Amino acid sequence: MEEELPRGYLYFLDIGLLYQLTKAGDYAPVCSPIRVLRRLRTPDGTGRPLEIALRDFDGRIRTVIVPVAELSTRPAAVVNALTHVGLDLRGKPADLTALIKAWDVDATGYLADRPGWLDLPNGASVFIRPDGEVCASRPITEIVRLSGATPMPVSGTLEDWQTTIGRWSVGNPALIAGVAMGFVGPLLGPSRLDTVGINLHSKTSSGKSTVARAARS
Repeated sequence: MEEELPRGYLYFLDIGLLYQLTKAGDYAPVCSPIRVLRRLRTPDGTGRPLEIALRDFDGRIRTVIVPVAELSTRPAAVVNALTHVGLDLRGKPADLTALIKAWDVDATGYLADRPGWLDLPNGASVFIRPDGEVCASRPITEIVRLSGATPMPVSGTLEDWQTTIGRWSVGNPALIAGVAMGFVGPLLGPSRLDTVGINLHSKTSSGKSTVARAARS
C-alpha cells in the first residue's frame, strides 16, 4: 500500500493506520486504511468524482464516490460520508481531505447517475441495475459505477414464484401485463424507446394493487 501513498505518508501495518509526516519531523495518525481507486467520468463529462475504498471497523472493504469539488467546498460532507461507512478518523478532518487531494491516481472509469442503459464512448452499451451490477452483451474492460446504488432485496425462490404468481398469471391479462413490466427496463435500450407506462384504472378492490405487487416480483 505504501507504494501508492502520496509523499509524506506511511502505513503502519502493525497498527493498521495511515500516518502523515509533520513539520516537526515526526508522524501523526490520520485514519484507517484508505485508497483513491480512480477518477470517474460522468455522463455530461464534468466533475470527475473520485471512487475511494476504505476498510471499515469490521475489516470489510467499502467504496464511496466523492465529488472532487466537495473536497474544497464541502469538506465536512466528504469526511462524514467516509466515516459514516466505517472509516476510523484519527486526525483532523482537514488532514483527511489533504490526503485525498494529494493522491495521484491515473485509473479512470465511468459513473452513471441512474439505473438503466448507459452508452460508453467506445460504442458499447451496458445496462446498470439499481444495485450497481453492470450487464453487457459482451465483455467490457471499462469500470462502470452507479451513483446511489442500493442493494436489491431478494425474497423467496424461483419455484415459489412459479407456483404462485406464475400460476395465477395464466389466462389473466392484467397480471401478465404487470409481470411483463419487470422486463421493460432492459428492453428500452434495444427498442430505442424513452419509456413505457401502463395506466390501470378500475373499481376499488379489483386487483390493481395486486398487479403492482406482481410487477415487483
